[in-house]
Amino acid sequence: MAIKASEMLHEAILRICEESHWTTGVLARDKEGAETAPESESACAWSAEGALRKASNNAYSGCYGRALAEVEIAIFMLTVRRLSLQEVNDSPIWGRKTAIFVMRNAAFHLRSHGM
Repeated sequence: MAIKASEMLHEAILRICEESHWTTGVLARDKEGAETAPESESACAWSAEGALRKASNNAYSGCYGRALAEVEIAIFMLTVRRLSLQEVNDSPIWGRKTAIFVMRNAAFHLRSHGM
């Protein structure tokens, strides 16, 4: 059975639901707070986009582009601006909760279309 983009988004959302597992300014951090690759075993906190990249590294790689495109559409519909997921994540106005919100909307839309 093929993994769907909506499932990849769900995994990414679960990764950053707890604020202690979320970060800003970089894609991922280790336990010392140093920047690391999102796919790294030492990563323990992720930005929204870092969590999405981590999920794509967990066997969903074919869905990453589709999921990210759907997230960017959801961001535009919410903000009426072209912002990246990382920009939403790092924004003092938008932040983690908004990033999770647009990822959930994107996952819902993808699921409703069987993706």
